[in-house]
Amino acid sequence: MNNVVFSDHARKEMLRRNITQLQIEEVLQSPEQIISVNEERNIYQSRFELNQKQYLLRVVGDIRGDLLTVVTIYKTSKVKKYWSEQ
Repeated sequence: MNNVVFSDHARKEMLRRNITQLQIEEVLQSPEQIISVNEERNIYQSRFELNQKQYLLRVVGDIRGDLLTVVTIYKTSKVKKYWSEQ
């Protein structure tokens, strides 16, 4: 990813959900999965463990040229719901 910017909504969600920019950058640099929603939107996701429980960090981003705008981010314990077994 060449250029990454964060929407105001994404920044608010980072604070509200206690997710760091470093965690987001790690997912964007080496996502375990990329789910294409449409031509301009992808969901980048990776699993992680917290308090002996598995979670998924999902980063939703819009792509325009070499710019990725992070629209929102969240972590969920519903790994099976969102994980694609390809």
